[in-house]
Amino acid sequence: MDEEAELERALAGIANAGMEEGHHEEKKHEDAPAPKEAPKTEPTHVSSTPSGDLGRVKNDVLADLRPIIGSVKLPAEEKFELTMRVYDVTKDGGMLEVAYEATKGIADDGKKADSLLRVINEIDQTSK
Repeated sequence: MDEEAELERALAGIANAGMEEGHHEEKKHEDAPAPKEAPKTEPTHVSSTPSGDLGRVKNDVLADLRPIIGSVKLPAEEKFELTMRVYDVTKDGGMLEVAYEATKGIADDGKKADSLLRVINEIDQTSK
């Protein structure tokens, strides 16, 4: 029985030590929010810098995209949609000409008519 009693005490001691460590770790986790708040301020600070860089990247991408959009090998409907998205971003009238050319390859008359009307609407809005 003495061995069993010693074993129970040893196991109880291990269990208590584990609980104390767990309790001690919880205290560490309670202190953790302070370090978590520091990274929150860093991205806010860092994000203000890339916005200028992102503007430059956007302009560079558009400068690369404009000359190739007319020669992109896509189905006519996809080319039209891509061109209109570029137009929406740039408001470059040349993109409307490319979009119009793309409509000529659209086989479905309903989709073609819708695409042509979109080009006309954009021209009308630009003219105002």
